[in-house]
Amino acid sequence: MRWRRGPRGEAPARTATTDLPPIDLPPIDLPPRADRGALVVVLAPTRARAAEALDGTAWATAGRRVLTARGLDRLHARISRLPRVDLVLDLRSSWGPGQLARWRRLFGHVGPGGSWVAVRTAAVAGRRERLAERHAVAAGPVRLVQRHQRLLKIRDAEAVELLGTREPALSVTVLGRLPGGVLDRRGAGVHHHGGPVAPLADDLPYPPAQIRHYRGPVHVAAGRAYVVHGRSLLPESFRWHLSDHPVNRSLVDVDSWFASQRRSADPHPPTLPGRYFHLDYTNPGHYGHLMTEGFSRLWGWPVAKAADPSLKLLLALHRRRDVPASRRPESVLLPALGIAPDDVVWLRGPVTVTSLVGTTPLWHNAAPFHAHPAVRETWERLRDGLLALPDAAPLGSTHLFVTRRAGNRPVRNLAEVEELAARAGYTVVDPGVMSIPEQAATFAAARVVAGFGGTGMFNLVFARHLEAIVVLSHSSYAAARNEELLAALHGAEAHFFWSPPDLAEGADPTSYRAFQAPWRFDTERHGEALRRVLRDLVH
Repeated sequence: MRWRRGPRGEAPARTATTDLPPIDLPPIDLPPRADRGALVVVLAPTRARAAEALDGTAWATAGRRVLTARGLDRLHARISRLPRVDLVLDLRSSWGPGQLARWRRLFGHVGPGGSWVAVRTAAVAGRRERLAERHAVAAGPVRLVQRHQRLLKIRDAEAVELLGTREPALSVTVLGRLPGGVLDRRGAGVHHHGGPVAPLADDLPYPPAQIRHYRGPVHVAAGRAYVVHGRSLLPESFRWHLSDHPVNRSLVDVDSWFASQRRSADPHPPTLPGRYFHLDYTNPGHYGHLMTEGFSRLWGWPVAKAADPSLKLLLALHRRRDVPASRRPESVLLPALGIAPDDVVWLRGPVTVTSLVGTTPLWHNAAPFHAHPAVRETWERLRDGLLALPDAAPLGSTHLFVTRRAGNRPVRNLAEVEELAARAGYTVVDPGVMSIPEQAATFAAARVVAGFGGTGMFNLVFARHLEAIVVLSHSSYAAARNEELLAALHGAEAHFFWSPPDLAEGADPTSYRAFQAPWRFDTERHGEALRRVLRDLVH
C-alpha cells in the first residue's frame, strides 16, 4: 500500500495502486473434498491467485470455477448455472463489508455440508449467520458450513436456459409460447374515491408466456403450491413470479433468491406414474383464487393435451378442509372447459412425478401488476361451456349490485348499501347462493356491475359486453387489484370507493388481518358520489 500526501493541513491518505506485489496468503484450512465430482468456486482477482490458494490442497484437482467478475448480480448469475457447489473460496477482498455482502448473497448456492471459506472477514452478527452458526471472527481465514439445502427461486423468464445447465437430470422443453405486449387502458377511465390509492398505470406491460415440459424427477408439494427439482424451486411455485422478492408461504423464505422446505416436508414422497399438467394454486378450492390465479394457467392445457393425449391435470385437495372433489368448484368449471373428470387427478399430499407441464400465469395481482389479454380466451370457453348447461338462467338485468353476506371483510351497514343500489336501479345479487351456471349467465348479460370487492366480483370473467364496474371496499383491501385488472381486460370504466377498515388502534393496516377486517361503507363521505355514479351509469 502506498501513501500520498493529502491536502494541506490534512493527514496523508492511503490509496491502493494497481502495481502492488502479490499478498502472501495465510494458511487456509480447507475442508476435505466430498467426492470425486466435487466443485470449488473461487472468487479471486486473478486466476493465478486462485491457483496459488488451491495448490497442494485436496481441492487442487477438483472441478474449479474461478470467477473474477465484480458485482453481486454477475457473480450470482454465474454461480446459478453450476450443477453443484461444494466449496466457495473468497479471495476477493480483505475488507469485511465486501466479503459479508458476498456471503449474504451467495452462500445459498453452497450445498448441504459444503463450506464457505474467506481469507479474512469482519465480525458477523445478526440473523444471517444462523444459516451456519453465530460467528464473531477477527482477521484471518474463516470457514462456514452450510447446514441446509437452499433452493434457488428460478424466475419464469430464465427457466429454460438456466435449468439446462444447473439441473442436468431435468430436461425442459417449450411446448408453446405467447408474445408479450402492453395492455393500453387509456380508453377507459379509472376513478378512485377516498384513501391514498392511485390507479394503475395507463399502460400495463405483460411478459411473454411459455408452456414448459419438465422431464425428470419433480417433487410436487400438492396443497402447498410449490414444485422442486434438485436444488431449484421451479417458477410454478410462485403466485406473483415477477415480484422482486417472490414468496411461497409454505416455504421457509431466506431472501429474494433462496428458500427452503420446512422440516415437516416429506423428503421422499411417493412416485405417481404418468404425465401431468400442474394446476396447484394458493388456497385450493377457493373460488376467487381459482378464477384468477388458477385459470390463468389453463391457457396451456389445450396445447399440452393435444401434444400428449395421456396428460392428466393435477389438483390438490385442501390440507385442512374436508371438502370432497365433487363439491369443489372445479367439478363444474373444468367440464365446462372440456376437461373430463377422468383427466383430473386429485392429490392429498406431495408426490414425485417424472413428467410435468407448467405454464406462465397470465395474471399478476401484485407489482408489477399485469394481465395478459390471452386469458380472455379461457374465460370465453368457460362461459360458453357453462351457458350450455340447463340451469344457466340469467336474472334478466343488465345492471347488477354484487353483495357480500358471508365470508371475510363483512360490511357493517350492508342492508343500507344494498338499498341505496336498488333505488339507483340495480338488481342486488348474492353469487354465493347461486349455482355457477346461474352466475355465468347473470354476469354474461351484465353491462354495469357494482358491488363489494372480492370473490363475487370475479364473475366479471363471464361478462360479454361490460361497460363499467363500481367497487366498494376498505383501504386495506387496496393492495389487491383484481377488479381493476378485470376492468382493464374488458376495456371497462372503473370506479373505486374506499372506506376505512375497522382496526384496533395501532394495528398494521397492511397485515393479513387488516386485509380481511370488517368495515362500514362511509355513506357520509361517499354516499352522494356513489348515488351519482350509479345513476349516471344506468342512463
